[in-house]
Amino acid sequence: TCALPISIIQIRNLTVEYDNKFKAVDNLNVDIYDEVITCLLGHNGAGKTTIMNTICGIVRPSEGEIYLNGKDIWSGPEVLAGNIGYCSSKEVLYMDMTVSEYLMFVALIKCVDDPLPHVCNVLARCQLLEYAG
Repeated sequence: TCALPISIIQIRNLTVEYDNKFKAVDNLNVDIYDEVITCLLGHNGAGKTTIMNTICGIVRPSEGEIYLNGKDIWSGPEVLAGNIGYCSSKEVLYMDMTVSEYLMFVALIKCVDDPLPHVCNVLARCQLLEYAG
């Protein structure tokens, strides 16, 4: 017998609109399956990065829902924490964050227990304390 793959991510009616005028994603419906390689292809500006940022909880959709293993990703941080990873093809820096805020953000995403001492340690080891903000 051939087992059907399990849908681990369900995207329903996903719309992401910027500045209430530009739709980067318009009513997307898709399932992503366990043990199946899934690829987003499209030209520049097609919405690929927006879709990935929305799945990872970085961008909140204007409309629609995303479920991971049947749970709405916006219902609480525990839904995504430790369950999803994303490796961008380029460095991701958030210019509105200080160095320490960015390190804390990454530590929280990676579910580091008691992240503050770890962040302070990295800042000190890398001689970044004066830039920590």
